[in-house]
Amino acid sequence: MACVGKIIPGDMSKPVSEYHRHSENTFFLDIDRKPDMVSAMADACYWAQRKRLSGRVLNVLITETRSYISNSVAIALQANRMDLAWKIIKAALKDGDLIIFANLRLIQTIAWLCRRTILD
Repeated sequence: MACVGKIIPGDMSKPVSEYHRHSENTFFLDIDRKPDMVSAMADACYWAQRKRLSGRVLNVLITETRSYISNSVAIALQANRMDLAWKIIKAALKDGDLIIFANLRLIQTIAWLCRRTILD
């Protein structure tokens, strides 16, 4: 969203918000955080579509989100975490729609996951 926003100087003696980093809000890189990031990225894509952003901006956003989703699912599977792979895919769904993010690699992975789930 920052790529289309407008940043203007403000009255820093009366900031709109303050941010204080402490142990409860510090981000730690963890495979289990992937669904949260995918959900945030999907939200940004759907927001960009609703706002009818320029094709270039929207294309980059969708391309990078697709890549992140596919890579996150692959990382979950490499860690033998089928449960997490499903959570990541579910996080990408908005109103039941995954097609915006469905590249061939992700479709093949979902098909493989379905087959594994049914056979196990």
